[in-house]
Parts: sequence; C-alpha cells; structure tokens
Amino acid sequence: MLEGRVIEAVKALYRVDVGGLILNCRLRGTLRKRFEYEGATERAGRVTRVIARDKLEIIALGDRVIVEESGPNEGIIREVLPRHSQYSRLGFRGQTRTLISNLDQVVIVFSVAEPQIDPWKLDRFVIASELHGLSTLICVNKCDLMADPASLNCLV
Repeated sequence: MLEGRVIEAVKALYRVDVGGLILNCRLRGTLRKRFEYEGATERAGRVTRVIARDKLEIIALGDRVIVEESGPNEGIIREVLPRHSQYSRLGFRGQTRTLISNLDQVVIVFSVAEPQIDPWKLDRFVIASELHGLSTLICVNKCDLMADPASLNCLV
C-alpha cells in the first residue's frame, strides 16, 4: 500500500501522485457508499439505508489517500486520510462542496488593468479563505499596464 495525493478528479477516476509516479485510480467499493445501520454501530446488525457516492463528499483535490497498485499506472484508493484543512463553498441545495483540501496557503492573483480589478470578487476570496482559517497572499498582476500606479494605494 502506498500513500499519495489526489491531483485530479474526473467523474469516478482520480489521478494520484505517489512520490512522482502518477496512478489512475478508482475508489474501493466500500468507499463509494455509506451504510446506515439499525443500531448505533455496524455490529448492531442490519443495514437500513445506503447513500450513494454522488450524494457524499468523498474525495477532493489535495486529499491524502492510501492506494494499492492494481496494474501498470493503475490503482485502487483504499482509504482517505484525515484532512488538516479544506476550502469549500455552498453548492446545490445548500450542500457544502469541498473544492480542495490540505491547503497551507491561498494565493489570490488578480489583474489591476485589462481586465479591471473587481474589488467585490477579491473580498469574497479573502473572506472565504479567512473563514477556513487559511493564510492568504494577494498577488497584484499587470501593474505595468496601469495609467496611474499610485491609484493602487487605495486598495492596500
């Protein structure tokens, strides 16, 4: 078994970086569903409800996973390791969707000219990263295209 990081997710296929080797992986069968049991624990007995994968948030980009190789450049994701941070947004019907996990820092790159800066959008990104407890770095781009570079001071 190998530990890797999810670098791409397309439908049911995940690309996992395992120390420089990229594996095309699928989820283990038991990770595709969540079972609810009659009692408080699995040992209580009968399954009362099965929730399909599309209704669960299983894997996001950046997740650390345990992979078992199943062929050349192929693998099966056996386990998803705990996240230390995540960046999420409210999705369809009020469900939270994790966009990326295990972040150390968020770098927001925006242009001050061509296209013009959108302060509202910049505020949204900064607030979202601070709500998730992530350190934020703002990178200003295309300063050489500004008619008056001193006008940038109003943003600081």
